Amino acid sequence: MAAPSASTTSSQTSVRISMEELKDQEPDEAPEPRSVAVQHRTLPHKGNHESSSDAQAIPRRTFYGVLCIGFGLVVVVVFITAFPMFDRANERKKGDDTDPVVRRTRSPTSSFAPTPFETTMKPSLSPTIRQPTYGDISTASTPVEYYGRLQVNGTEIKSSRLGITVQLAGMSLFWSNEDFGAEEYYSAATIEELATTWNCSIVRAAMGVEEHGGYVGFPTANEERVRTVVEAAIDHGIYVIIDFHSHQAEDYVDEALAFFEDMVNDYGSYPNVMYEIYNEPDDDPSFSTWADDIKPYAEEIITSIRDNPNDENALILVGTEFYSQNVDVASEDPITIDDNVAYVLHFYAGSHGEDLREQGQTALDNGVALFVTEFGTVDASGNGTVDTESTREWIDWLDERFISYANWAINDKRESASVLKPGTGPSGWTESDYTTSGLLIRSILDDTALANSKRLQDFLTPRPTSQPAVPSAMPTSGPVIPSALPTPSPTLLVPSTPTA
Repeated sequence: MAAPSASTTSSQTSVRISMEELKDQEPDEAPEPRSVAVQHRTLPHKGNHESSSDAQAIPRRTFYGVLCIGFGLVVVVVFITAFPMFDRANERKKGDDTDPVVRRTRSPTSSFAPTPFETTMKPSLSPTIRQPTYGDISTASTPVEYYGRLQVNGTEIKSSRLGITVQLAGMSLFWSNEDFGAEEYYSAATIEELATTWNCSIVRAAMGVEEHGGYVGFPTANEERVRTVVEAAIDHGIYVIIDFHSHQAEDYVDEALAFFEDMVNDYGSYPNVMYEIYNEPDDDPSFSTWADDIKPYAEEIITSIRDNPNDENALILVGTEFYSQNVDVASEDPITIDDNVAYVLHFYAGSHGEDLREQGQTALDNGVALFVTEFGTVDASGNGTVDTESTREWIDWLDERFISYANWAINDKRESASVLKPGTGPSGWTESDYTTSGLLIRSILDDTALANSKRLQDFLTPRPTSQPAVPSAMPTSGPVIPSALPTPSPTLLVPSTPTA
C-alpha cells in the first residue's frame, strides 16, 4: 500500500518537518521531505519545534521501545523467580530430586553411566541404630546377636557364632516403587511391628528397578526407602535382605553396581545384611538364561561387592532362571568365584507343588544352598484362593531342610497375597487387620519362631559329661527336635568373646 499524502495532519500518517527546523539546518544538511512507513503506517519523527502537536507525549517509536523493554524486564524477573520451582519440579519428575546420597548423570536411555559422580555428604546412620552386642552368649536377645554373620556351608547356611544351621523366617515388603501403593510400609514402625509382634527374624526390602517408579527413574526415593528398612532391621537385631527387585537385571548392570556400592559402603560392616542381587530373571529364554546372562551378571556384581573394603563377606543371594524356579539348572553350573552364595527359589502355593520341590531337591543334591526370598500362599498371579494345604506342605519341606523363607507381601493391596486388609496403616495391627493369607502366615511365623527358640535352648544348655543324679530341668515333652541338627563345626565356631 502507498504512503498517505503529505497534506495529512501530524496526528495521522505523515511526518512534517517544521520551517523553523529547516532554517536552523545548513544547506547541505537539509533533509529531503520524507515519511517513515512501517507496516502500512508512518511514525512521527520528532523535530526541534514545540508545536502543540509535537509536545503531546513521547514519540511512538520511543514509547513502544520503552514498553517492550519494560515488558522484557518483567518477563526476566518472573522467569528468574520461578525457575528454581520449575527446576525442582522437573527433577522430581525425573526422579533426580535433591539427593543426599549421590546424584548421577543419566543418559536418555534406561541405563545410565554411573560416572561422573557429584558426591555429597552421605547421611550418617541414625544415632539410635544399635550395634550388635557380642559378649557372653547368655546376654544375646536378638537373632543377629545369637547367630552373627551367616556363612554357606555346603547346602546349609550356618551361624558364624554358634556353628549351627540357621533357618530364618519373615516377610518381604511389596515393591518400593513410586505410586505402587506400598511406600508407607517402608518405615521403621512397620519393621518394629514385624520384629516384635510377628516374630520375624528377617525382612526383605524389595527395591523395584526397571518398572515404572523404580530405581532407574527415581533412585533417591527408592534408595532412601531401602535405607529406612535396613537401619530399622539393624536397630531391632533382625536380618535384612537388600533386594535388587528386577526381572532383567542383566540389562541394568551399571545401576546394580552403583546401588550395591552405596549399600556396602554404609552397611557392609553389619552382620544383619545380605544382598539379593537378582530377584526373578524373566521367563524369556532369549535373554535370561543361566549360563549366558544370569551367571555372568551375578559374577560381575559379586566381584564388585567383594572388592569393596567395607564388605565383610555378607551372604549373597542369586536369582535363577524362570522367575527363580530353575535352581536345578544353576546347581549344575554353580558360581565358583565365591563361597558365600545361596540360590534363590520362589514358589506360589496355588501354582507350584511337588514338581518344583523336586527341582529344589535336585539342587540340594548337587550341593548348593537354597534361600526362599519370596513365596505366596496363592497362585502365581498374586491372586486366587489361599491354598492352605499346599502352603503347609511347602513349609514342612522347608523346615525339614532348614531353608529360610520370606512371605510375599506386606501390603494392603486388593490382592490375595497381601497380608493386610485395604486401608491398614504401617503399624499397630490387630487380627482384624489381617487377610486370610495374613492369618495363615502369622500362625506359620509363630510356629517357626517357637521351634527355633527351642533349638537354640537345646543347643545352649550345657550337657553334662556324666549321667546326672537328678533329672535334667530340660522339658521332656513338646516338639521333637530334628535329629539331623548338625554338630557345630569347629571351623565355624568363634572364640568365646567374638569381636565381629
